[in-house]
Amino acid sequence: MKKADFAACAEQRGLRVVNNIAYGVVGNYPVQVQLVQDANLQVVVSLEEGGEGLDKTSSKEIVKEIRGELQVKATVSLHNGRLTALVGNPWGKAKKVEEGLDDLLSVLPAVLHRRGISPQKTCPICHREDCEMLAAFDGSYQPIHQGCLEGIAQAAGQKMAQNQESGSYLTGLLGAIIGGLLATIPAVAVIWFTETAYSLLYFLIPLGVYHGYRLARGKMDGIVLPLTCVLSIVFGVATDIMNLAISMVANEIPLKYLGVMLTNGEVQRLLMGDMVSSLLFVALGIAVTWNQISRTARSSMDDALAIQQSAMVNPLAGQDVNRY
Repeated sequence: MKKADFAACAEQRGLRVVNNIAYGVVGNYPVQVQLVQDANLQVVVSLEEGGEGLDKTSSKEIVKEIRGELQVKATVSLHNGRLTALVGNPWGKAKKVEEGLDDLLSVLPAVLHRRGISPQKTCPICHREDCEMLAAFDGSYQPIHQGCLEGIAQAAGQKMAQNQESGSYLTGLLGAIIGGLLATIPAVAVIWFTETAYSLLYFLIPLGVYHGYRLARGKMDGIVLPLTCVLSIVFGVATDIMNLAISMVANEIPLKYLGVMLTNGEVQRLLMGDMVSSLLFVALGIAVTWNQISRTARSSMDDALAIQQSAMVNPLAGQDVNRY
C-alpha cells in the first residue's frame, strides 16, 4: 500500500493524517495509526497509566481477549498505558491493509470499553487533567494542555536561539579536528602493532568528528553534516598516508622518501586501492551516525512543529473518562 493510499484510507475513517501518521479518536480512545514498511499496520491507543483494570494480570487478559476477537493475526502488547497492535501483511495489498485497519479500529475500543478501561486523561508534560487538546507526543496520541503545547514550541525555539548565540564555528571546528584525530588512533595503532590495516576501523572517524564538534559547542546548524563529511574524508586519506609511513619505518625506509613514494606509480595504485576501501567504511560511519549528525537544534524545532500540526481539540474534554 502506498502512503498516499494509506492517507486516503485513514481520512475516510475520520482520522487526521500528518507526516504519513494518522491520528484521531475512535470509540472515545485517542489512537495513532502508522503504516510500517508499506505493508504493516501499527495502532497505538493511549490509556490512563495505572488506571483501574490495568494491573499486570488484567493487562494480559486484555491482550488475550483482543487477539481472540481480531480477524487478522496481530502482535498485541499493553505496557505503561500504551496498547499497541501490529498487523503484518507481507503482500502489502491495499484491500488487506484496509480490512486490517477496520478490524483494529473496531475490536480495540470495543474490548477496552467492555472492560471499563479509561482513555488517557493526564497531560504528559504537567501530569494534570482537564486537557483541552490532543497531540502526538512520545510515540502516541495524548491529551495535552494548550499551554503545555505552546511551551514545547517555545522551549525548542529558545534552544535553537541559545545555540545560535553561544555556539561557535571556530571552537566546533577545533573540537571536530581533535575528535577526528582521536578517532584515527585505533586504525593507526593496529597497523603499528600488527602491520595489518583494518579498514573497518575507519567508520569511527565520522563519529569522532561529529562528537568533537558537538562537545566543543559548535553551532548545531546546517554546516554540521557537510563539515563532518569533509573532515571524515580528510582524516581517512591522512590515515592511509600515515599507514604508508608506518610501513616505511617497518621496512627501514627513511621517512624523507615519503614524498617520493607518493609520486611512485605503483605505490599510488596500491594507495588508491586502500583509500577506496577506507572511504567506503568512512561512508558507512557517516550512514551509521546519520541520525546523530542530522539531529540539530533546528530538528528539535521541526519536532515541535510536527506536534503542533498533529494537534486537535480534545473531544473528551469535560467528560468523565472513568465511565468507560
